[in-house]
Amino acid sequence: MTETCECDSYDGRILAELQKDARITMAELGRRVHLSQPAVTERVRKLELNGVIKGYRAEVDLTRLGYGIRAIVRVGRVEYARVVKLIEQTPEVINAYNVTGDDSWVLEIAVIDVSHLDAVVTKFCILTGNCYLHRAQRPPRERHRVAGPQGKYQTYHQESHRKMTRPATLSFATCDLCDTHKNDNSGAFRVLPPVFKDFGGLQKFSGLVVTVKCFEDNSLVKAAVDSPGEGRVLVVDGGASLRRALLGGNLGAAAAKMAGRAS
Repeated sequence: MTETCECDSYDGRILAELQKDARITMAELGRRVHLSQPAVTERVRKLELNGVIKGYRAEVDLTRLGYGIRAIVRVGRVEYARVVKLIEQTPEVINAYNVTGDDSWVLEIAVIDVSHLDAVVTKFCILTGNCYLHRAQRPPRERHRVAGPQGKYQTYHQESHRKMTRPATLSFATCDLCDTHKNDNSGAFRVLPPVFKDFGGLQKFSGLVVTVKCFEDNSLVKAAVDSPGEGRVLVVDGGASLRRALLGGNLGAAAAKMAGRAS
């Protein structure tokens, strides 16, 4: 059984956009799915490494090349290897499926005209003794974009309002528990929707804005917090990931101590 890859709603949106236009730039892709360019680039790279994205190819209009007839050929029972060999020798076969049931194969072919169609179908009829031809009409759906199993990808709004049993309330000094228990699959630890928390006691402040972009790694955030603040406002861009804690209670307290305020 093929191992599946865990994907979230952002991965689903990325896959949908790439199936619409595989030549899209990472900057534009990030804009459409509401992620920064580094974050969306990293997600695409992981989808490629995990084999979810197998490649990128051109979609050719066969009619423009002169192949005006598309047909479906149902092939009866015959030795598997003989059919495979004939398929490999027949470039007009654009899709071939080995199926169960009364037929052994279902082939999709593209030909120029009726005489061309007759020549291709005859080769398979001679091999198998019986085959059935269906001329394909304009398909109502072709190359439909698939992002994942139905219900797999839900919007952030749906996820944040999903009903669940409320566990006993516990208090912790930091949300860095996510890092400590990142390999826990028991379901006892869940990432809650992000909230803004004030550590320094000030509701309003201003200064030069400095943005730190990091994806599931808060080492740059720690480095920024450990350096003198000099009145700057630190903004952390985590690429919309909810799998790692980037700014917990300890870092927030450290930032408040270093700069006199933190939010």
